[in-house]
Amino acid sequence: MSDLGHGTNQDMTRRPPGGSNIAPSDVGPVKHVWVRQEDGSRVPGLLWQWRRGEAGWEGLVVCPDTTRGGQAIMQGWLPAERLGPV
Repeated sequence: MSDLGHGTNQDMTRRPPGGSNIAPSDVGPVKHVWVRQEDGSRVPGLLWQWRRGEAGWEGLVVCPDTTRGGQAIMQGWLPAERLGPV
């Protein structure tokens, strides 16, 4: 995960197109989500907000860091298609 910048309030008022069934109106203030890892597995996460990135919608997520055995957490912006409802 990377790019720990901030979204805007305007970003949170629009629904991300395709890929995710989680609407910004569902996020208030935090929403549980599944985060799809690069190997296809899923880990639980917390979605804090949406923003419109260069490549499309992204969600600010906190989830377990599987590269450290889940004993640490990661925070960053992930593409909407990697996030799913719980």
